[in-house]
Amino acid sequence: MKHLFKFALVGFVLILGCNTEDDSPNMLSVLGEWELAEVGFQWQADPDDFELPIDRYQFNQNNTFSRTTESDSGVKNASGTYVIEPATEEDVNALFYITLDYEQGEEMIGNCEGGGYEEGKEYLFINSEKRLRNTWDQCDGPSYIYDKNE
Repeated sequence: MKHLFKFALVGFVLILGCNTEDDSPNMLSVLGEWELAEVGFQWQADPDDFELPIDRYQFNQNNTFSRTTESDSGVKNASGTYVIEPATEEDVNALFYITLDYEQGEEMIGNCEGGGYEEGKEYLFINSEKRLRNTWDQCDGPSYIYDKNE
């Protein structure tokens, strides 16, 4: 009877431990390549007049990132490190925040000026739709929305 109870207990623990349907975001969900999918303008009547540039972020497991942008004016590259922080309960649109600390290519940063933003840093977040977004639209800049390449 003791052995039967032990086997039942082990089986129960294994069943509970096999639940892999965890949708909560974590560092691993940010790793990989993200490509610009949409640009939104608060001040432009027809966004179809805007040609979407090629813009990619690559997030690596060692907390480094690279960014490449290709447009008519050429290719620009940036790199640095990043930190992931949990979103606040008040921000229902963000799952977590990503702060990029640029070591190269600071001219590619798209942030609001002032307002607590540090020079050399870019602030992004993963939204509730699991898309990467910038925060530039909070000060009338364009909103850049990236999808993860699977």
